[in-house]
Amino acid sequence: MKKRTLRKDVGLSEKLVCRFCGSFDIVGLERFIRKRGKQKFYCNNCKKEGFPAQKKEKRKRKKIDWHAYNQKLIDRGKIIIYVEKEDWKGNLTRINIGKVGRPYEYPTLLIHMAVALRFCMGQRYRQEGGFLGQMAGYGVIPKSPSYTQLCRRVNEHIGDAKSQLEERMLEKWNKGGILAVDSTGVKVYDRGEWMRQKHGVRRGWYKLHVAVDEKGNPILAEVTEEDTTDSEVFEDKFAPKLGALQPREVDADGGYDTNNIFDAIGDAGAEPVIPPNDGAVTGCASKLRGRVVGEMIDIGYKEWAKKHGYGKRWIVEGYFSVFKGTFGEYVMSRKKENGYNELYAKMLILEELRDA
Repeated sequence: MKKRTLRKDVGLSEKLVCRFCGSFDIVGLERFIRKRGKQKFYCNNCKKEGFPAQKKEKRKRKKIDWHAYNQKLIDRGKIIIYVEKEDWKGNLTRINIGKVGRPYEYPTLLIHMAVALRFCMGQRYRQEGGFLGQMAGYGVIPKSPSYTQLCRRVNEHIGDAKSQLEERMLEKWNKGGILAVDSTGVKVYDRGEWMRQKHGVRRGWYKLHVAVDEKGNPILAEVTEEDTTDSEVFEDKFAPKLGALQPREVDADGGYDTNNIFDAIGDAGAEPVIPPNDGAVTGCASKLRGRVVGEMIDIGYKEWAKKHGYGKRWIVEGYFSVFKGTFGEYVMSRKKENGYNELYAKMLILEELRDA
């Protein structure tokens, strides 16, 4: 069987594709209309059937309860800054059981509140110490930790954020759902654009890899260095968990177009909705990927995306927008380990705010 090669750039960049049937057959294509600087074409077969005269059906939009949505956004900003004395003493008693060395002076409730204030409001440790000291002066909390105590306890607290996040994420997952996978870059430290331009300081990035369900809830998460590719993280971290999750569909962009990923998704009983990259052939090592390549060659990219609902992949982009809108585009921690834990802690805090 002769191999067929996918060439998306020919039809998409030059607009030489029938806008009704997706045909890439250059012979017989005619110019239809010039509108807003874009040329649209249709083939002779569609012209004979009268498709150019037909109007597209208006898409039905889902009604949104704006009052409930507005209240949900307001609830995300609610941070509890009050700790009862009974809760303070009770929490201290529990965490000091079996503690070796000097016992804790401040409960986990206060430290968790300090983590939320630090990451949501962008407060440094000394600023946060001043804020908590003022709260202690008003009697909201019994006493306030010092800079050293606050720094040490916060870094210790976020060290367990990944395991807590994984437990919380799996509670929201329903088998047979959709997984949308992607990654985003987060700046290592906000030194300012002037520092970068004047002194050539390269800040670098961390990559946050996330898989969300159809409701936008994160299900899988991993933090890596900037030079780690999306496909490597999926094959090493996400693919082994697909068998237990049992999704019916996995949506991702071309960065996940590898034979191993297609086979891993197929072995889990799910359908891969991943567009093959330009130059992909039908006779590749993965039979499942070869079928997807052949289907896209036959019907075209637009019809393939419409048929399989490729637009659902943008759910994960919406999650990244909410994440960066809440916490900013950089991490506050200087050390690599703390930077990783900070991103997991931010995801955990965002889930708590969304569930409030």
